[in-house]
Amino acid sequence: MKQLILPDNNILSEITKVDRCENVVQKYRTHLDEMILAITVWHELLYGLYCMPDGKRKKDVEFFIKKQVALMPMYEYTPKCADIHAKIRAECRAKGKTLSFADSQIASIALANNAILVTRNVDDFKAIDGLMIENWFDN
Repeated sequence: MKQLILPDNNILSEITKVDRCENVVQKYRTHLDEMILAITVWHELLYGLYCMPDGKRKKDVEFFIKKQVALMPMYEYTPKCADIHAKIRAECRAKGKTLSFADSQIASIALANNAILVTRNVDDFKAIDGLMIENWFDN
């Protein structure tokens, strides 16, 4: 069975940039078949799109999101995720760490599905026990 990969918003957003990290692009292409999308990341991508000013860049980003990212299997926030999410938030609070609701929700979806969370913001997720994390911006 293949290892599932859950890209964070910053990984998918990087693909649409003109001056982008080629390591991220290469790994994205290599692992596309293993990628899943957390519904929370889907929301973040759409929100970012809808906040963009009209123009060519917005059209390019919209094409990428709606014609490529939308093809990834989308993983919902289930009761199992909610339980994991609550535990993550409680454990982080006990450690004196603050993690955004959205980030901890994304982490819960990754944990519930035994997926690797790929993000540039590794430090934001370090306090979460058992979470597999990769940073594709590192060579």
